[in-house]
Amino acid sequence: MRVMFAGSSGPADAELIDALQASGAQVLRCHDNADGTLCTLVAGHGCPADQDPDVAVVPVIPAGGAPSLGDGVGCAVRSSIPVVVIGHSAPGPYAAVAAGSADGVHDMVAACRAAIDGATEAHTAVAVGALADRCAALGIDPSACRAEVRRTDSGLRLEVGLGDTLDRRAGERVALQVLAAVRRFDPRPGGVSLAVV
Repeated sequence: MRVMFAGSSGPADAELIDALQASGAQVLRCHDNADGTLCTLVAGHGCPADQDPDVAVVPVIPAGGAPSLGDGVGCAVRSSIPVVVIGHSAPGPYAAVAAGSADGVHDMVAACRAAIDGATEAHTAVAVGALADRCAALGIDPSACRAEVRRTDSGLRLEVGLGDTLDRRAGERVALQVLAAVRRFDPRPGGVSLAVV
C-alpha cells in the first residue's frame, strides 16, 4: 500500500507514519519539516500525488492542538486519490472529500484499506454502468454480463464477462468501450489491464 501523507501535525506525525510503515506501507510525504517548506514539490522534490499512491492520509488535531497542514488533500482530491482523515474530530473540515476516517493509530490502517477497496468499488460501478449501457444498445440482457475492477501492483485490472452473448471480436469492442469509461472516470492509474472472460 502506497500512502500519501497529506497533512502535517508536527510531532504527532511520527506515530502515524511509524504505524503505516509497520503495516508494510510505503509513506510518501507532502511536507517535510526538515526542508522548511509546506510542499515537497516547492522544495524541489517530486509530488507524492504523482507517485501513484493508493490512498492519502491527513491527521486532524483536536481544538487547541497544533495546526494541521492539510493542503495536500487538495492535490489528492484532484488526482482521484481516496482521502482518509485521522483524529478524534475526523473527518472534521474534510467531511466533503473523506473516503474514510479513523480515530487514531489503532484503526488507521484498516480505514486506509477500506478506502482503497471503496475506490475500487467506485471504479467497478462505473464499469458496470458502462457495460449495461452497451448491452442495452445491443439488445443484450445486461444481467448476462459482468464487469469488475480490482487493484493490482501495477494499477487496475478490469475484467469484463460477456458469456456467450457476443462473438469474440464484438465482445472485445464492448470491453474496450467499458475500459474507456473507466479511464474517463479516473485517468490517474498508470496502467489498466483488460481481460475479457
